[in-house]
Amino acid sequence: MTDRKIERFFMTIQESVQLILQSGYMGVGGEIFVLDMGQPVKILSLAEKLIILSGNWPYDDIEITFEGLRSGEKMYEELFNKEEQHIKTDHPRIMVALSEPVDTEFMEKAIIQIHRFIKERDEEALRNKFKELVPGYQFKPPILHSGN
Repeated sequence: MTDRKIERFFMTIQESVQLILQSGYMGVGGEIFVLDMGQPVKILSLAEKLIILSGNWPYDDIEITFEGLRSGEKMYEELFNKEEQHIKTDHPRIMVALSEPVDTEFMEKAIIQIHRFIKERDEEALRNKFKELVPGYQFKPPILHSGN
């Protein structure tokens, strides 16, 4: 596992498909629909329950180890950015995210710069560009494991 405190949202396939189909029916064009996925689940708790359901005991029969977060991985999922507003729809489990309009000229220039940084293999400039474009972006070098 990555971390003891890590949480993720879970939905059944049937539940998510129904909400996606309903979102599609509600859409006029260009909306960003966000589904209410309930409360996040602690992955450690889920792993322990699955081990018990398989007839074993966590930490006795099956060890759970913690490797740390991977590069770019977040501890908790967020449905909205701080800058986004969310608007309720007629469906209680479907919302619309409202973001600021994107400055296409700015983004086109940024994409050209990113392409150049990749071509030049300029990792530092690429990381700095991501920090500029993505609020909260933090680079964490990948942990390389020996193959076992």
